[in-house]
Amino acid sequence: MKASLTALSPTRRIATLGFSLLLCLPLLAQHEQTPVNIDRAKTVKETTPPVITFNNYNFSDLKVENTYGAAERFFTAAGTPPSPGDLKTVVVNNEWATLKATPCQDSSLTSCASTATLLANGPSVTIDTKQYVLQQFHFHAPSEHTVDGKLVAMEIHFVHLLNNGCAADDHRPGAVLGAFIVEGVPDPEIGKFFDSLGSLPKKQSDQAKYVRANLSALLPVGKFTWRYEGALTAPAGAGLCGGIIPESIPGGGTVAQQLVSGVFPEVVHWFLYDKPLRLSRDQIQRFKELFPEGNARAIKENENAIYETVIPPVVPPATNPTNAVANPKNATVTTTIVLDGSASVASDGKPLTYSWKSAPGGKNASIVNATSANPLVQFTEGYGNYIFELTVTDSTGVQAKDTTTILYIGR
Repeated sequence: MKASLTALSPTRRIATLGFSLLLCLPLLAQHEQTPVNIDRAKTVKETTPPVITFNNYNFSDLKVENTYGAAERFFTAAGTPPSPGDLKTVVVNNEWATLKATPCQDSSLTSCASTATLLANGPSVTIDTKQYVLQQFHFHAPSEHTVDGKLVAMEIHFVHLLNNGCAADDHRPGAVLGAFIVEGVPDPEIGKFFDSLGSLPKKQSDQAKYVRANLSALLPVGKFTWRYEGALTAPAGAGLCGGIIPESIPGGGTVAQQLVSGVFPEVVHWFLYDKPLRLSRDQIQRFKELFPEGNARAIKENENAIYETVIPPVVPPATNPTNAVANPKNATVTTTIVLDGSASVASDGKPLTYSWKSAPGGKNASIVNATSANPLVQFTEGYGNYIFELTVTDSTGVQAKDTTTILYIGR
């Protein structure tokens, strides 16, 4: 999106703003502006990012319109009541020209999303226990954000506001989910979305299109990759929160103040996906024809950290090797004895097989149930040392051995 008035074509310049207004309005500080370049060498890596829960992100009836050319009335100076002479009309809108899709309550399209109001069964997201209502999604070409300085063909933004709590979240009521769009074999749902529009509306006064699309398939599968605290990428008027953004919010004030300063309301939690969506070359070109000069704002400075989700390395669970344990150790008995191999372990935790036998160096004994963990031993050769060898085998065929010596002093 354009950052200054001089960057706009004559048809997009704001004729109602005179040079005197440019001089009298204060320039606002720029701290958390958007879009940004994501320098992956400088991101703050995190393994436990916030969790985004999608609510009713499924098939939705959508009103699709081109916002270019919408008229907005605003006062160029503060005052209570404002001076009638300060009331101006400007051809500008919240998205600063884009193709916008608004979810509606049902196929009759009698009720569509309005400021921070959740429709019956309407789409929303929950982040850190707070619910943000989907207001609309829209497109930019080329992409607004860059990764390591690289632009791609397009970008899609899903704009959410706190449910019935606009401007109540420590002055940050917005949550925007963004994804890149590159040229390729179209992803089925976003490709169908563009194809079903037929001829794209070229300005706000054109008849809106009405389509049905699966919202969950218009975002990449999986979790977001980057997040940061930032701003809108378009001037915000009464359409954002039902009124002028207060000047207490950085970048707030009237649309005129925002346009002159080039600083937009810093009210957004940004979440961006690394995995891109795909549209065909023809589909991308159809959108670009709506905005020949592009509708992406230039990269801005932002003092906040950019967090990057990283997957911690998979550490295999600690496993003990297959091990045989023949008990009891060095026992002296006067009668029969039950040997015990139950302390033996298998590396995979699965059942072992057992095999007991008399070992060389000792007398021979009778071993009953020699293939169990607890065989019975009868000392058939009388007084003396008996050595028993246990062999265990795990499910993979790995074997382990252990021995025990028993002194028999009976008759």
